[in-house]
Amino acid sequence: MIEINPLRHCDAVITLPGSKSYTHRGLVLSALADGESVLLNPLRSDDTEHTVQSLVTFGVPVIWEENSLRVLGQGGRLKAGEEEIFVGNSGTP
Repeated sequence: MIEINPLRHCDAVITLPGSKSYTHRGLVLSALADGESVLLNPLRSDDTEHTVQSLVTFGVPVIWEENSLRVLGQGGRLKAGEEEIFVGNSGTP
């Protein structure tokens, strides 16, 4: 078995193509990370809007800017609530 140790710090720039799947994954990873992440040129669609709203419901600040998404990651500490989360027809395998 190989043990995987978490990074203490990661400072990287990754360019996302206009892809729903990459945007979903980038949003979720950013929400689970500690600190601020900026996703450049994410795909803005109904599906990614549902993902953003879901993260906001979990207490993750997400801000759409002109060509980017700013996500303030919560370090894996998400707020559980009673509110139903609607994701439409969204899904990423």
